[in-house]
Amino acid sequence: MSFVRGLAHACGSAGAALVALFLFGLVVPPAETFPDSLLVAFHTFFVGTLVEQQGLPEEHDPGWMAKAEPGDVLFVSRGHVAWGEWSHAAVVVRAPADARWVEPGRLAVLDASIHDGMYVAPIETYARWPRVLVRRASHDPEIRRRIAEAALTHRARMFVGVARNGAPYTNCTTSVISALESVGIEPRLRGWRTPDELLRSAIWVE
Repeated sequence: MSFVRGLAHACGSAGAALVALFLFGLVVPPAETFPDSLLVAFHTFFVGTLVEQQGLPEEHDPGWMAKAEPGDVLFVSRGHVAWGEWSHAAVVVRAPADARWVEPGRLAVLDASIHDGMYVAPIETYARWPRVLVRRASHDPEIRRRIAEAALTHRARMFVGVARNGAPYTNCTTSVISALESVGIEPRLRGWRTPDELLRSAIWVE
């Protein structure tokens, strides 16, 4: 009985400490760039996502939809989020024969959500996003084709916020990095695997 009482007391104390930390964090602005410490990461993920964010990245390509080709990477943003300026990164692909929401052969993207995991979506998904950039890692059409095919191997994987290479789950940036690495292109990110860090990589040819 005393063990159970002690365990309940410890759990209650830990819960109260987390609530206090969370409430204290509400008065602290989220990090402007993705943090490199676990403590600041806690604040940025669990507090920053609830604090209203303002501002959009300055970069934008208004003609991105006409420019995008399979193997390219889209960076999209609706405003500053907990992990940086860019909300999401996605590889442009051709919809495979068994795609559910896109006509086979049409231009599409490997998209991601917690509910649906990794799936193929119409490229028009981002037509109304206020900031979109297209980045290309190679001018060689064959290499870009292989990048797109490698990205499709992530279909149906579970989506999580933070992912590691080789895991049966993934996130948007990790799926892009994996597709690039499959053709020998190494982004070599120095920090967390976020769209912002990937965009700053030196691999892009345009």
